Amino acid sequence: MAAAIIIVAVGAIVWKVAGPSSPAPAGGGIGVAQPATATPPDISQMTSIERFIRLNDRIMTAAEAGDSATVQSFLPMALSAYAQLPEVDTDTRYHAALLHAQGGDMAAARAMADTILTTEPANLIGLVLRGALAEMSGDAATLADAQRRFLASWAAEIGKPNPEYLDHRNVLDAFKAGAGN
Repeated sequence: MAAAIIIVAVGAIVWKVAGPSSPAPAGGGIGVAQPATATPPDISQMTSIERFIRLNDRIMTAAEAGDSATVQSFLPMALSAYAQLPEVDTDTRYHAALLHAQGGDMAAARAMADTILTTEPANLIGLVLRGALAEMSGDAATLADAQRRFLASWAAEIGKPNPEYLDHRNVLDAFKAGAGN
């Protein structure tokens, strides 16, 4: 469970730092404290991807801090922002799956991992996601399968120019180390 939480936390941080090519919203982010008197950003003026990123970051920061009230408060907004995205890529689906897991909806999170792997059976982020969700659920058999498939796919996949591989290289390396290689 601790490893899965670390993977989620590192993934959120790496995504924020290396994030997608969309412009980052003005204001804080992970690790940037907003003054108590600051006016919250008007997310209605952001693009759909900016809203999703901002809400995802807020939830992951709150989860890292153990602030379940903030997680539960912002989770419906983040999932709604995800639903409004005009297109969804593997990386965005990965983050939405982590949000579902934060909210305790493991079935929805697993369905997103399955969607990634149906489209790209050897996708390393999809396999990391499947493994992390299995670990969170205590499903040792699925975790072992995800680790085996991950290691078998590593050499052929890691050199591909997939943005999610670049954005989440630390997560991939941590999962690889945990898989025994």
